[in-house]
Amino acid sequence: MRTLQAALALALALFTFSANSSGPVRAQTGQSITDPEAYAVYATVIPERFSTGDKPLTELALLQETRAGVDCVGGEKDKRVQPEWRPVVESYRKENVRVRIIQAGFNLGVPYSIVSVAQLRTLMRDAGYSKQSHESNGLGLDVFARFPSGRLVGLSAVGFNAERTRALVAMQFNCLPSWEPGTQSARVCYEGQHFTLEKNDGRWKIVRNVPVGCHWVA
Repeated sequence: MRTLQAALALALALFTFSANSSGPVRAQTGQSITDPEAYAVYATVIPERFSTGDKPLTELALLQETRAGVDCVGGEKDKRVQPEWRPVVESYRKENVRVRIIQAGFNLGVPYSIVSVAQLRTLMRDAGYSKQSHESNGLGLDVFARFPSGRLVGLSAVGFNAERTRALVAMQFNCLPSWEPGTQSARVCYEGQHFTLEKNDGRWKIVRNVPVGCHWVA
Protein backbone atom coordinates (compact mmCIF):
# COMPACT_ATOMS: atom_id res chain seq x y z
CA MET A 1 0.00 0.00 0.00
CA ARG A 2 2.79 2.44 0.86
CA THR A 3 4.48 1.62 -2.45
CA LEU A 4 1.29 2.45 -4.34
CA GLN A 5 0.72 5.69 -2.48
CA ALA A 6 4.30 6.81 -2.93
CA ALA A 7 4.27 6.00 -6.64
CA LEU A 8 0.98 7.78 -7.15
CA ALA A 9 2.13 10.84 -5.23
CA LEU A 10 5.30 11.01 -7.31
CA ALA A 11 3.43 10.58 -10.58
CA LEU A 12 0.96 13.32 -9.81
CA ALA A 13 3.59 15.67 -8.38
CA LEU A 14 5.56 15.40 -11.60
CA PHE A 15 2.60 15.99 -13.88
CA THR A 16 0.32 18.44 -12.01
CA PHE A 17 -0.23 21.80 -13.61
CA SER A 18 -2.49 24.64 -12.55
CA ALA A 19 -5.40 25.63 -14.78
CA ASN A 20 -3.80 29.07 -14.73
CA SER A 21 -0.45 27.79 -16.00
CA SER A 22 1.62 30.29 -17.96
CA GLY A 23 1.37 28.31 -21.22
CA PRO A 24 1.00 24.91 -22.84
CA VAL A 25 3.75 22.35 -22.95
CA ARG A 26 4.35 21.93 -26.67
CA ALA A 27 4.22 18.67 -28.55
CA GLN A 28 6.94 16.08 -28.15
CA THR A 29 5.47 14.02 -30.99
CA GLY A 30 3.35 14.52 -34.09
CA GLN A 31 0.56 12.63 -32.33
CA SER A 32 0.17 15.31 -29.67
CA ILE A 33 -2.93 17.50 -29.49
CA THR A 34 -1.89 21.17 -29.44
CA ASP A 35 -5.01 22.83 -30.88
CA PRO A 36 -6.37 25.33 -28.29
CA GLU A 37 -9.88 24.84 -29.70
CA ALA A 38 -9.77 21.16 -28.75
CA TYR A 39 -8.88 22.11 -25.16
CA ALA A 40 -11.73 24.64 -25.12
CA VAL A 41 -14.06 21.74 -25.98
CA TYR A 42 -12.50 19.62 -23.23
CA ALA A 43 -12.99 22.44 -20.71
CA THR A 44 -16.69 22.54 -21.61
CA VAL A 45 -17.41 18.82 -21.10
CA ILE A 46 -15.16 18.16 -18.09
CA PRO A 47 -17.64 19.65 -15.56
CA GLU A 48 -20.34 17.22 -16.75
CA ARG A 49 -21.22 14.63 -14.10
CA PHE A 50 -21.04 10.87 -14.57
CA SER A 51 -23.94 8.76 -13.37
CA THR A 52 -21.87 6.66 -10.94
CA GLY A 53 -20.89 8.40 -7.71
CA ASP A 54 -19.25 11.63 -8.83
CA LYS A 55 -17.32 13.65 -6.28
CA PRO A 56 -17.01 17.46 -6.44
CA LEU A 57 -14.55 18.36 -9.19
CA THR A 58 -11.76 20.47 -7.69
CA GLU A 59 -8.82 18.73 -9.40
CA LEU A 60 -8.57 16.33 -12.31
CA ALA A 61 -6.38 13.35 -13.17
CA LEU A 62 -6.33 13.00 -16.97
CA LEU A 63 -5.09 10.03 -18.97
CA GLN A 64 -2.36 11.14 -21.36
CA GLU A 65 -3.46 8.98 -24.27
CA THR A 66 -6.82 9.54 -25.95
CA ARG A 67 -9.63 7.00 -25.72
CA ALA A 68 -12.32 7.17 -28.40
CA GLY A 69 -14.82 5.03 -26.48
CA VAL A 70 -17.47 2.65 -27.72
CA ASP A 71 -17.75 2.38 -31.51
CA CYS A 72 -21.25 3.80 -31.86
CA VAL A 73 -20.34 6.66 -34.20
CA GLY A 74 -20.34 6.44 -37.99
CA GLY A 75 -21.10 3.56 -40.33
CA GLU A 76 -24.71 2.46 -40.21
CA LYS A 77 -25.32 4.90 -37.36
CA ASP A 78 -24.75 7.83 -39.74
CA LYS A 79 -28.23 7.32 -41.20
CA ARG A 80 -29.80 8.98 -38.17
CA VAL A 81 -27.41 11.94 -38.15
CA GLN A 82 -28.55 15.28 -39.55
CA PRO A 83 -26.59 16.38 -42.64
CA GLU A 84 -24.97 19.32 -40.84
CA TRP A 85 -23.44 16.94 -38.28
CA ARG A 86 -22.07 14.36 -40.71
CA PRO A 87 -18.80 16.24 -41.38
CA VAL A 88 -18.30 16.43 -37.59
CA VAL A 89 -18.75 12.66 -37.27
CA GLU A 90 -16.35 12.04 -40.16
CA SER A 91 -13.77 14.35 -38.59
CA TYR A 92 -14.16 12.59 -35.23
CA ARG A 93 -13.56 9.18 -36.77
CA LYS A 94 -10.53 10.46 -38.69
CA GLU A 95 -9.02 12.16 -35.64
CA ASN A 96 -9.42 9.00 -33.55
CA VAL A 97 -8.00 6.46 -35.98
CA ARG A 98 -4.82 6.48 -33.88
CA VAL A 99 -4.08 7.25 -30.24
CA ARG A 100 -3.25 10.91 -29.64
CA ILE A 101 -1.40 12.55 -26.75
CA ILE A 102 -3.06 15.13 -24.48
CA GLN A 103 -0.75 17.87 -23.26
CA ALA A 104 -0.38 19.61 -19.91
CA GLY A 105 -0.49 23.37 -19.45
CA PHE A 106 -3.79 24.27 -21.13
CA ASN A 107 -6.68 25.91 -19.29
CA LEU A 108 -9.32 23.29 -18.55
CA GLY A 109 -11.02 25.28 -15.81
CA VAL A 110 -9.56 23.16 -13.00
CA PRO A 111 -6.01 22.08 -12.12
CA TYR A 112 -5.20 18.82 -13.86
CA SER A 113 -2.60 16.08 -13.74
CA ILE A 114 -1.39 14.13 -16.76
CA VAL A 115 -0.98 10.39 -16.09
CA SER A 116 0.74 8.30 -18.74
CA VAL A 117 -0.26 4.75 -19.58
CA ALA A 118 3.16 3.57 -18.43
CA GLN A 119 2.64 5.19 -15.03
CA LEU A 120 -0.86 3.73 -14.73
CA ARG A 121 0.42 0.28 -15.67
CA THR A 122 3.10 0.55 -12.95
CA LEU A 123 0.56 1.67 -10.34
CA MET A 124 -1.75 -1.21 -11.23
CA ARG A 125 1.02 -3.77 -11.08
CA ASP A 126 2.33 -2.40 -7.77
CA ALA A 127 -1.20 -2.84 -6.39
CA GLY A 128 -1.24 -6.49 -7.51
CA TYR A 129 -3.20 -6.21 -10.76
CA SER A 130 -2.19 -7.87 -13.97
CA LYS A 131 -3.76 -9.36 -17.07
CA GLN A 132 -4.20 -12.54 -14.98
CA SER A 133 -6.19 -10.68 -12.29
CA HIS A 134 -9.44 -12.31 -11.25
CA GLU A 135 -12.46 -10.61 -12.86
CA SER A 136 -13.74 -9.47 -9.46
CA ASN A 137 -10.67 -7.31 -8.80
CA GLY A 138 -9.68 -6.57 -12.38
CA LEU A 139 -11.28 -3.10 -12.45
CA GLY A 140 -8.58 -1.61 -10.22
CA LEU A 141 -11.05 0.57 -8.36
CA ASP A 142 -8.79 0.92 -5.32
CA VAL A 143 -6.10 2.43 -7.55
CA PHE A 144 -8.45 4.84 -9.33
CA ALA A 145 -9.97 5.96 -6.02
CA ARG A 146 -6.63 7.53 -5.05
CA PHE A 147 -6.64 9.94 -7.99
CA PRO A 148 -8.00 13.49 -7.54
CA SER A 149 -11.82 13.43 -7.44
CA GLY A 150 -11.61 9.64 -7.14
CA ARG A 151 -11.21 8.79 -10.81
CA LEU A 152 -8.97 8.94 -13.88
CA VAL A 153 -10.63 10.66 -16.84
CA GLY A 154 -9.99 9.74 -20.46
CA LEU A 155 -10.83 11.97 -23.45
CA SER A 156 -10.99 11.34 -27.18
CA ALA A 157 -9.59 13.57 -29.88
CA VAL A 158 -12.16 16.15 -31.01
CA GLY A 159 -13.97 16.14 -34.33
CA PHE A 160 -14.96 19.52 -35.84
CA ASN A 161 -16.86 20.77 -38.85
CA ALA A 162 -14.96 22.93 -41.37
CA GLU A 163 -16.22 26.13 -39.78
CA ARG A 164 -15.24 24.87 -36.31
CA THR A 165 -18.65 25.74 -34.91
CA ARG A 166 -19.69 22.14 -34.13
CA ALA A 167 -17.73 19.47 -32.28
CA LEU A 168 -17.93 15.86 -31.10
CA VAL A 169 -15.90 14.38 -28.24
CA ALA A 170 -16.01 11.35 -25.91
CA MET A 171 -15.27 11.50 -22.18
CA GLN A 172 -14.74 8.39 -20.04
CA PHE A 173 -13.30 7.50 -16.67
CA ASN A 174 -11.27 4.76 -14.98
CA CYS A 175 -9.65 3.44 -18.13
CA LEU A 176 -7.58 0.28 -17.75
CA PRO A 177 -4.16 0.24 -19.41
CA SER A 178 -2.97 -2.16 -22.05
CA TRP A 179 -0.92 -4.57 -19.98
CA GLU A 180 1.83 -4.87 -22.54
CA PRO A 181 3.24 -1.77 -24.29
CA GLY A 182 2.08 -1.46 -27.88
CA THR A 183 -0.93 -3.76 -27.50
CA GLN A 184 -4.64 -2.97 -27.50
CA SER A 185 -5.62 -5.37 -24.71
CA ALA A 186 -7.78 -4.23 -21.77
CA ARG A 187 -8.25 -0.73 -23.16
CA VAL A 188 -11.68 -0.39 -21.59
CA CYS A 189 -13.14 2.33 -19.40
CA TYR A 190 -15.78 1.98 -16.71
CA GLU A 191 -18.21 4.61 -17.99
CA GLY A 192 -18.33 7.18 -20.76
CA GLN A 193 -20.38 9.05 -23.32
CA HIS A 194 -20.17 11.21 -26.43
CA PHE A 195 -20.94 14.93 -26.34
CA THR A 196 -22.02 17.15 -29.20
CA LEU A 197 -21.26 20.87 -28.91
CA GLU A 198 -21.91 24.09 -30.77
CA LYS A 199 -19.98 27.35 -30.59
CA ASN A 200 -22.01 30.53 -30.21
CA ASP A 201 -20.68 34.00 -29.40
CA GLY A 202 -17.22 32.53 -28.99
CA ARG A 203 -18.22 29.94 -26.39
CA TRP A 204 -18.73 26.19 -26.68
CA LYS A 205 -21.98 24.77 -25.31
CA ILE A 206 -23.20 21.18 -25.10
CA VAL A 207 -26.26 20.44 -27.25
CA ARG A 208 -28.29 17.41 -26.23
CA ASN A 209 -30.78 16.96 -29.07
CA VAL A 210 -28.32 15.60 -31.64
CA PRO A 211 -28.62 11.84 -32.35
CA VAL A 212 -24.87 11.19 -32.41
CA GLY A 213 -22.89 8.82 -30.19
CA CYS A 214 -24.03 7.00 -27.06
CA HIS A 215 -23.57 6.48 -23.31
CA TRP A 216 -22.02 3.28 -21.96
CA VAL A 217 -21.15 1.55 -18.70
CA ALA A 218 -18.73 -1.39 -18.65
